[in-house]
Amino acid sequence: MKKLEGFPPAMVFMIIGRRYQIPTTPENDVMGNVTQLIAGLLTGQCPHYMEYYEFFPNSVLIGVPDYVPEHVIDGEVRMLPAAFGLLNTSLLNVSKCRTGRVTCARLVYTGGKYALHVYTGTANAPKPWNEYGWDDPAPQLVSLEVELDSPVAEFAQKVASQHVIVTYGDNRALFEEFANILGIEVM
Repeated sequence: MKKLEGFPPAMVFMIIGRRYQIPTTPENDVMGNVTQLIAGLLTGQCPHYMEYYEFFPNSVLIGVPDYVPEHVIDGEVRMLPAAFGLLNTSLLNVSKCRTGRVTCARLVYTGGKYALHVYTGTANAPKPWNEYGWDDPAPQLVSLEVELDSPVAEFAQKVASQHVIVTYGDNRALFEEFANILGIEVM
């Protein structure tokens, strides 16, 4: 949509999510889309993607640079006019994301086989932060600080992608059962 029509992809993704409850992942992330399909079928939710921004001693900062589906927003949708990427004008979703228990997952292909990286934690509202490269005043992007149920140092060794797929609640057992049926490793 950006190249052909000049529309920011985030706006298109938000409309698709609102109208059809179809999960979307940007940047041609096929493995992320497959993970969303798996997560949605397992949990009955419309899972959403986020990106890793920072690793802390006991938590990770995950967020999105431009949008999040309406169903995971806490409160009202908040939009902000902003230049973004190759677009000199756009709208940026700066809403607050729901907090609580989350399960994050990512299908990966490594060593000639598929595996499923799954972890659980408690998602909290993050401290204020800025993504490098924004003009002042930098927007507060949609994000969560997730306190992991496992050590961050151990978790960090298994991250296989910039993107992760988020569902609400402790859904680890569902992902483990799915992986067991398919005979793939859970990391």
